Amino acid sequence: MEPITHAVAVIGGGIVGSAVALHLADLGVRPVLIDAGPAGSSASALSFASISAFDRDHLGDYELACAGMGSWRRWAERLGGKVGFRRGGEVRWERDPEQGRALAERVARAQARGYPVHLITEARLRELLPGAEPGPVSAASHAEADAQVDAAKVLAASRAALAQAGVRLLTGRRARIRLDDTGMRLEIDREVLRPATVVLAAGAESLAVAAEIGLDVATVPSPGMLLRTTPVAPIAGGVVYLPRSPGPPVHLRQLDDQHPQRLGRHAVLIGERSQDAAATDPTGRHARALLAQAARYFPALRGAGIDRVTVGWRPMPADRLPLVGPVPGLPELYLAVTHGGVTVAPALGRLVAREVAGGPPEPLLDAFRPGRFGARAATVQRDVDAIFEGDAKPNPGRG
Repeated sequence: MEPITHAVAVIGGGIVGSAVALHLADLGVRPVLIDAGPAGSSASALSFASISAFDRDHLGDYELACAGMGSWRRWAERLGGKVGFRRGGEVRWERDPEQGRALAERVARAQARGYPVHLITEARLRELLPGAEPGPVSAASHAEADAQVDAAKVLAASRAALAQAGVRLLTGRRARIRLDDTGMRLEIDREVLRPATVVLAAGAESLAVAAEIGLDVATVPSPGMLLRTTPVAPIAGGVVYLPRSPGPPVHLRQLDDQHPQRLGRHAVLIGERSQDAAATDPTGRHARALLAQAARYFPALRGAGIDRVTVGWRPMPADRLPLVGPVPGLPELYLAVTHGGVTVAPALGRLVAREVAGGPPEPLLDAFRPGRFGARAATVQRDVDAIFEGDAKPNPGRG
């Protein structure tokens, strides 16, 4: 079959890949978007989908997250407005005095950067969470600008906006990258594409796609588990982090949707530890333990059941920072792999699209270039050279 030429192909139809593709379309570049799964099946759809920069310690990561936070209201409007975006804030508290001091120090560091978070009294905590039984409180905080979206609605709205913008969508079809004497080619079933640039934004699947041409994307396995409860009465308007002891540390938020027969009641999403932490026990028994921990502080959850438990593999670069930019030695392949993609998607999509469309390097992305993995980057370049010379065997010394 004769190859079809596209200026840009985006592999990955999650929130980040969709944002890159739509920003490209807004710049006058109509990419083709390829996603291996059906609509709504990406890791983004299984995300906790809160929007925050509070826990971003690395300065560059924090600045990118803040840029994402500041872009979400306008991005929600670009997607039609009905994506569940709301600034419900984030509340957390600790019972243990030592952990309370650690929370106070974290708040102080965030405030020094200008982040809108502050310590609150126990009385204010109870005002914000009237349905909670917090117990002893050594410290509590409130980040009023933190927000949340409905990931499934964002993905659906993104697909609609992409179609309206004339972007070609290839869903349920897996792309295979090949290199030959004339450059990069994508094989999608029997169709062959010849894009000038491929943006690899397939989350955890990026590893498998890149491995087909012998490239090793520097990521580590990071399974995440979320459970969704049966509908309950309102318990919180934003994100809540429960005390880290006793019991497993839990974070939760209540969804906007409601059951048609249970008006005024909404499901609750519950995850363990921080949103970037790897699930160490993704079993049904552990999910019940997480629900019991949440119910310890929220009586409304004591009669709730578990509607479903999902375990998704999130993209986690080896140093916990995004991987964004051209692959060393193969500038036609551009990586856009990150954790916390929901927070950064509007800003990251805009910045990546500008660079891919021919703009100058974006300073906000400087800290995330793939070349920062020095020895690994050199190995990648040797592997690329070997591919073009006809020997596509990966270097066995990598890792």
